[in-house]
Amino acid sequence: MSVYIYIYFYQLAFVTPGIKPLLAISRNITLESPNCLIYPFGLPVILHLLCILTGEAFFEVAKDSLHPFYVESNSLQIEVLGTKFNVTNYKETSHIRTVLVEGAVSLNNSQSTETVLLKPGQKAELDKADKSIAVTEVDTYEYTAWMQGKLIFRNKAFKEICQALERKYDVQITVENEDLKEEVFDASFDIETI
Repeated sequence: MSVYIYIYFYQLAFVTPGIKPLLAISRNITLESPNCLIYPFGLPVILHLLCILTGEAFFEVAKDSLHPFYVESNSLQIEVLGTKFNVTNYKETSHIRTVLVEGAVSLNNSQSTETVLLKPGQKAELDKADKSIAVTEVDTYEYTAWMQGKLIFRNKAFKEICQALERKYDVQITVENEDLKEEVFDASFDIETI
């Protein structure tokens, strides 16, 4: 009987928008907004693990059954099955969002036995409070346009739009009218300055 003990060393990276971190593993990752990314290096060949603490990232991962790749974000574990997808998890939001552009990902809720297999053009949202996962069909460009410097909002509450603008432009927006915060809008911002 053989016993294997692996010791993992973790790198902590605070990454600025648009920067692609250099990982010891061969994966393409684009980060949005200030992010804190923790990922192990010196991994055994059987496992690759990446943890996003906060922020938003777009992943392009080739299918490799010998070297599985996982993304963890709070209680949501995403098993990557060869794909392009976006993950969003900000402290101030009530959900963790995964949008699949192509390929496949399997979402596992560590707080329950629920597993969801996403298809291209689908969005899964894990509710941080009740840990349920809801899946809907979406236009993926709305969730990946940030990589071209654009922000697109469709049927979004004004407070969510303000939060995104605060992150993008590093400003604080004060809305004095409480009713306005819940109003729903469509909006697009294309590489604009404040």
